[in-house]
Amino acid sequence: MKVQKETATIAGVGAAACAICCAGPIVGLLAAIGIGTAAGFALFGTIAAVIGAFFVTMVLVQRRRRRRAATCAPADAIAIAAPRRVQGTITYVWRAPFSNGEIHALHAAAFETRLFDESEWDWVAQTNRYSLGWVVARDDDRFVGFVNVLWDGLVHAFIEDVMVDDDYRHRGIGVGIVHAARDGARGAGCEFLHVGFEEDLRTFYIDACGFEPTRGGLMHLM
Repeated sequence: MKVQKETATIAGVGAAACAICCAGPIVGLLAAIGIGTAAGFALFGTIAAVIGAFFVTMVLVQRRRRRRAATCAPADAIAIAAPRRVQGTITYVWRAPFSNGEIHALHAAAFETRLFDESEWDWVAQTNRYSLGWVVARDDDRFVGFVNVLWDGLVHAFIEDVMVDDDYRHRGIGVGIVHAARDGARGAGCEFLHVGFEEDLRTFYIDACGFEPTRGGLMHLM
C-alpha cells in the first residue's frame, strides 16, 4: 500500500509539472488545429502521457539514487557487505577490527616512515568515521595486510594505503586484500573502484589485481 501511495504521489507530481511547464505550447498547438476536434483531444492525450512519463521516470531515478546512497552508508556497510576471503592460513575480512599499534607498525615498515603513535594519528577513529570500509589480512592472529577504502558517498570507491608485512610479501596477499576491498565496495553498492599508483606498481595493479588502465592527474597542495 505504501508503494502504491508513493507511486501515485510521484505520478501527481509529474502531471502537475507537465501542466505547468507545457500548458502554453500545448494550448497554442491545440488552438491551431481545433481543440474540440477528435484530433485535438488525441494529440493532447498523447503529449500529456509522454511528458508525464518523462517526469515520473526522472523522479524515480532520483529516488533510487537517494535510496542507494542511504543503503551504502558506512554504518550499514558491515551488515550489507562483510566478505571473508581465505587463502591458505590467511584471512581477509572487510571492516575487521584492528589496533592503532598494529597499523602504525605495518605503515612504518611498508612506507619506510617513522613510527607514529595514536596521539598523532588515530587510524581506528579516522577509518570508522570517514572510510566506506577497509580490509584486514591476518595469519591466525598476526596482522599481515591492510587496505583502506574511501568513497564519494554513492558509486565511486577509492583504495589507499595497500600494505603487506615484509615477511609475507610475494605470496599474493596484496592481490588478496585488493580483491577483498573490491568485493566489499561492490557489496556496499558502489559501481567503480579507483586506484592511483606509480609506474613501478603498474604490473601489480593492472596485471595482477585486474584494474583497467586509465588517465588521471595529481595536484600537489603543499
